[in-house]
Amino acid sequence: MIDPITIEQVIAGMQSALPGGLAQDLEKNLRAALTAAFAHLNLVTREELEVQAAVLARTRARLEELEKQVDQARAYASNRRKALALLKQGLHLGGKGIADREALHDRVRLR
Repeated sequence: MIDPITIEQVIAGMQSALPGGLAQDLEKNLRAALTAAFAHLNLVTREELEVQAAVLARTRARLEELEKQVDQARAYASNRRKALALLKQGLHLGGKGIADREALHDRVRLR
């Protein structure tokens, strides 16, 4: 809502320009019209605006923190997939692989 002092200033300016009886009638009508117009505009006070700005700043900070956490989680998941794929692939040291169990036993006897 708008500051009542502003409405009072507008009404005082109008009263000084008009004669007594007309000024009183005009004051009543003008006060009602201005109050209705300002209420219809959905105006907020400076204090309400500052409170909402502070809430928005905290929300933005929290959002940035959550975005960092999501990025870290995505990087972790990607690196984990790569590591598991490498483990599944196995490590090849070269040489000829052993075909089956029988070949392994024959190889051991040859030593």
